[in-house]
Amino acid sequence: MLLTRLAFKHTGISHRLVVVSDGEQAVRYLNGEGPYADREQFPIPRLILLDLEMPRMTGFEFLAWLRQESEIRHLPVIVLSGSLNSADLRHAYQAGANCFLPKATDLTEFAATLTQMCDFWLKRCTLPDASTNANLTIKEKKPNLSTSHTDTGEMAA
Repeated sequence: MLLTRLAFKHTGISHRLVVVSDGEQAVRYLNGEGPYADREQFPIPRLILLDLEMPRMTGFEFLAWLRQESEIRHLPVIVLSGSLNSADLRHAYQAGANCFLPKATDLTEFAATLTQMCDFWLKRCTLPDASTNANLTIKEKKPNLSTSHTDTGEMAA
């Protein structure tokens, strides 16, 4: 995770990076338990970067847990792994990963990868608002016939 922190710092990516030490702590964070109860300080993330080899709960176990949680199972998960094992790759996607990125050993290359990842997932993709419940719908407002302006894509629960 040190390389990931360094790469985020190197790129100047402005999105907040919250790092937890193991899979059980990740579950507590997402459940808002214990030290993570304050959602102002520890909001639900818009994107999860996942290491498959976490202590206490593997990345595969975490994915299985996350995809069973109705209110947060929609969260996109990017697996960052040092493994290029095709079985790990297949298992990660079958468990619900949205993307599998091999960890680079070169800081500049990894920073470029993270920049592209954040640009795609946090700027270009339309993601559900994680602060509302899982029953999200996208409503399209009907155009105001008195003007040429139309407003679409409002998120509502």
